[in-house]
Amino acid sequence: MPVVEAIHCAYAGGNLIAMTKSVERLRVDSVSDGLALAANSDARLVLLVGRSVRALRKATDGAAERLGWREVDLNRELSLRLLPFTGQERRDEAWEALEEVVGNQDSGVVLTGTDILFEPSLGYRPYEALRRLARRGPVVASWFGTVEDGQIVRAHQGHPEHVRARLDVPFVHVEQSGGVGK
Repeated sequence: MPVVEAIHCAYAGGNLIAMTKSVERLRVDSVSDGLALAANSDARLVLLVGRSVRALRKATDGAAERLGWREVDLNRELSLRLLPFTGQERRDEAWEALEEVVGNQDSGVVLTGTDILFEPSLGYRPYEALRRLARRGPVVASWFGTVEDGQIVRAHQGHPEHVRARLDVPFVHVEQSGGVGK
């Protein structure tokens, strides 16, 4: 019995059914498929989701090359932009700094090194921050984590970087080999 049917039997009529089925529709085989799916949504975001830093880096590099889009390493660029500020000032400047680092994204941008978005002292809500950026223009972003029960997950519960959010954008599962298709 497929997983969706097993969940349907366990939670007949519940919201989990709709969420699980919609997440399966959001899983795509390639970045180009994800961008096509996201084209008519308010957030033109495609996530590359995986548990291997090397595979995610290879996938983002490949996506940037295939799409001809600028690639921004948020860990490096945002850290440099926020370095001159005190802790409280960093939190106050965090969103503006993120927008400046990402810059003009009319033609699309690939974001790698998104780990800095999970730094609790900066006050970002990482998934929401990526969706907000994607309202300004197309974004492909790496997400070190997993998709579980219709939610995008980062770290285990209790960890300072733990995030669990309802997934509503297309995603590509990045395997250890790092391929993302087309």
